[in-house]
Amino acid sequence: MGNRAIKAVILNLLTARQLDTAPEVAGVLSRLCACEEFVPQKCGVYGMMNVPFDPAKIDQYAELISSGAEFHWRRKKPRAEGTITPGRPHRHAQLDVQVADSSLTSPLVRFLLKEATELEADIGEIDPYRVGQDGTNNSLYERKTPTISEEAFDNMGCTYGTRMLWYSLPQLQWGTLFGAPYVRLFGRDKLISAPAAVVEQLGPELVYLQLTPKITDVTDDLPGYFTLRRRVKDHIGADAFFHPRIGRGPYRAPTFALEPPPGFGEPPGTIDGYQVVRWIGGDVVVETPEGEKLLKKSIPREDAARMKADAMSRIEAASKRLREINADPS
Repeated sequence: MGNRAIKAVILNLLTARQLDTAPEVAGVLSRLCACEEFVPQKCGVYGMMNVPFDPAKIDQYAELISSGAEFHWRRKKPRAEGTITPGRPHRHAQLDVQVADSSLTSPLVRFLLKEATELEADIGEIDPYRVGQDGTNNSLYERKTPTISEEAFDNMGCTYGTRMLWYSLPQLQWGTLFGAPYVRLFGRDKLISAPAAVVEQLGPELVYLQLTPKITDVTDDLPGYFTLRRRVKDHIGADAFFHPRIGRGPYRAPTFALEPPPGFGEPPGTIDGYQVVRWIGGDVVVETPEGEKLLKKSIPREDAARMKADAMSRIEAASKRLREINADPS
């Protein structure tokens, strides 16, 4: 039985490999099913998990996922769920797994390390979601002006996403897997000499750091854990990590084998007489006398409606194909 102070343990892996070939995706699903704790029982696309998962149909699921469909799965005992999200030219492909019982952390770590090696991950993470932890707020990491104290920031959760990683690493997690972009950024020697409980070099440009021996150490001594985390960040290079006193930076950050996200960098000029602060997808944040303001003006309403219709069409097509796979007796 897991620690009641830990609500869930979350794995997240990002790879520049786009997961756009069926054999590669089939390998991910096969390795997932090789972990008895994580064998899916239900699956679906785009969040709808209402189809029984059949391990004999991995190749068919893989064809669906590699065509661009976001694939979700879950099981009841032990309770676990996850997502396989194919990449885009400006976005990593992503694997997510969440378990409700912290005693499953060890197989979760093994799965992360195996997939990181197989998929040449850029970065990966395992972190607990604790009782009393503040929720995630990924928009925080693009704000120009710091808005919270360092103590409040320590208690925030976060999950790595491609866009934020172009600017900074939002946080060091309990278990962090550094792939080639980060080994080059920090230096292998810095990483393998970090004062963490577990330091494992999996390859020339793949290093795993785990801050404490057990994930329950986090909740057993939270202040001590925060102190240790800062010490490890200082050792490997704190100037690459988001800090609430600095806001959106600049920080040291790697480049990835991807297209930069829309609006990456410091766009010049003004809009409506206001200085541009940053872009968020197609929208823009400007500096006004009253503070920062989001202007939703770059996507006309009719284009937004068309994009929504196209997305719904893709979801329906993927859902239909999954139902066909499920109905196929072969």
